[in-house]
Amino acid sequence: MSYDNKVAEATYKIIGTEFFNRRHFDSLEELSRQFRDYVHWYNFIRIHGTLNYLSPIEFKLKHLKKIV
Repeated sequence: MSYDNKVAEATYKIIGTEFFNRRHFDSLEELSRQFRDYVHWYNFIRIHGTLNYLSPIEFKLKHLKKIV
């Protein structure tokens, strides 16, 4: 059984609940700008319990230091 789709589905669910829920965008440009801000926040600032309460970038850098 492949789990590739489950990761994508979980990601879309998070984006839907954290970013799109109860928001209105006046233009595609505004949506695009706010989504870029959200992705930056998600990757660099938001901590994740499954990553030992680190942001994805912090987790990746910590992991890379271990293997170098």
